[in-house]
Amino acid sequence: MPAGTLDVYLDCAKGLKDTEIIGKADPYVVLKAGKATGKTKTCKDQGGSPVWGEKIRLHIAPGCKQLVLTIFNANTFYKDDIMGTATITLSEVFDADNKFPDGTFLSPSADYPVTRVDGKSQGKITLTLVFEEEGNNLNLGE
Repeated sequence: MPAGTLDVYLDCAKGLKDTEIIGKADPYVVLKAGKATGKTKTCKDQGGSPVWGEKIRLHIAPGCKQLVLTIFNANTFYKDDIMGTATITLSEVFDADNKFPDGTFLSPSADYPVTRVDGKSQGKITLTLVFEEEGNNLNLGE
């Protein structure tokens, strides 16, 4: 991937394992694409089916290959625990079929599988990705 801006529109997750002992989990997502990172708001008491409805903008460096989304349960008195992880290979998402004449790429809303810490697949996260190559100056979403 060339350098540019990656907008991640996080919709929701479904079917996640609720890691909270008392009450429901308070999920949030940490996004990482190369050295670029971002974080969503915490969805208080939404358990295994949080709804974020949020856009996170990442400025990615050339050669970035993956977007990793780690879903955490926010805890007050002890360390936040990982509910699951989804890894997206960017070259599979941003192929020639998803490129517009202006050079931007749009990946339609899609469900990506979430893998628990123990390696088992459980749940999915729904999101849309938009990539603008550096130098296009289209100011997407602003």
